Amino acid sequence: MMAKFNRESWLQSAVKEVSLLFRSVGYSVPKVQISVGFTGSGKHTNSIGECWPTVLALDNVNHIFITPTLDEPVQILKVIVHELVHAIDDCNHKHGQEFKLIATKIGLEGPMRATTAGATLSIELHRVAKLLGKFPHKKLKLREKRLFMRKRPSAECPKCEYRVPMLKLYLQFGAPLCPIHKVQMKQVGDWSWK
Repeated sequence: MMAKFNRESWLQSAVKEVSLLFRSVGYSVPKVQISVGFTGSGKHTNSIGECWPTVLALDNVNHIFITPTLDEPVQILKVIVHELVHAIDDCNHKHGQEFKLIATKIGLEGPMRATTAGATLSIELHRVAKLLGKFPHKKLKLREKRLFMRKRPSAECPKCEYRVPMLKLYLQFGAPLCPIHKVQMKQVGDWSWK
């Protein structure tokens, strides 16, 4: 019978299982801390995983974060494999040739910044996912960013139509003089930002 996992113990067990795959191709996975958390220094980014180098960790261990927007076990395992490649390299070469050498040897394919599992690796990850069972986490749905773009006020020369965008800070001084004709420029757009 399978042990009951919480989210972090599932991730730790996943690292242990995936480490065996790395060992079979000649790489030793260092000790890592792994958890669910937003990537990109806490900003909402498109990144689904991130590995931090040991030099930035007071415990001298790589820290891996998996975005909370994922909950499908095989997809999470693919992210873990990618991030463990970074951990083996201690994040020294980003997605360069050294990273690619390890990644392709373990079975990752495609552009190195967004790898996919090749056929053999995919079979192994499905086996590991079946062994670990369901990932004990319900994914978070991020709010869509609504960009409210207010058209920036500007000033335009009545003679040559030379136009400059205006910063809110300077609206209080009124429209500037045209640098070519030395005449007062006219206000264009919404100057009520004052």
